[in-house]
Amino acid sequence: MLNNTRYTSIIGISIITSALIAILLSVGCSDEMPQYNFTYREGEKPRRNHIPSEKDIPFKDYKITTNAPIESEHYLPIWERALKATNGMSDMYFNRHIRVIRTSAEKYGSGENTTQKFRIHYYYYIDWAQVKLRDSFTIGYGESQLYDNFSCEAIDDSLSAFEERMMDERSGKHKHIQKIEIIDSIASKEEIIAAVSEASPHFFFDVGKHFRFDHRGQLTLRLQGEVDASKNKCIRGKIAIKDARILEISGSPCFIY
Repeated sequence: MLNNTRYTSIIGISIITSALIAILLSVGCSDEMPQYNFTYREGEKPRRNHIPSEKDIPFKDYKITTNAPIESEHYLPIWERALKATNGMSDMYFNRHIRVIRTSAEKYGSGENTTQKFRIHYYYYIDWAQVKLRDSFTIGYGESQLYDNFSCEAIDDSLSAFEERMMDERSGKHKHIQKIEIIDSIASKEEIIAAVSEASPHFFFDVGKHFRFDHRGQLTLRLQGEVDASKNKCIRGKIAIKDARILEISGSPCFIY
């Protein structure tokens, strides 16, 4: 009889936990910000710095927006190759998980003090997660580009002179390129919520703001929470999206005066 009661209690707790997670996932439909927000902000555009008129150009099997079609034609293949080389990423993985949304060539300063930057805005997708990223690198100083001929008419197994400039001498990796851990799956939303709520009932997160890659390329989600506002006590943490493992928890002031 005791075993049956215990078994019934376990089932009851499991049902309650599942129901709670379902409620937390559905709160995203309300006007108030949910404690665990899985809603992405669609339609946002990258910040622009006095960028001239833009146009759509083809990339892969879709189109991207750019104010620099010529630079994009030459530098996008170099960036794609650098992203793959930095992360040991295959063509199939790139095409499945990376989608470029916009490129731009921008100038900062004036005259001989001008610096020309090429920027790539893109998304990394895996399962339910989508992360907005941006890579950039210098393509020129003053009024001239570093390589007028771009040095990339044919990209083979050897590094071009331009790519060598992008390399970090200390680590042998491209220092301007996002580090991304190559994984094929991540924890479910329910697993993330269960791990976060168990770590602290004060934690909240917002996938539209709190995704971060660490220095190893591991995708994480920042956690924040208010413990006691009157005592300026808050809590911070981080969870690995791959396996719903809590990576760190620490107390912190809510405000620094």
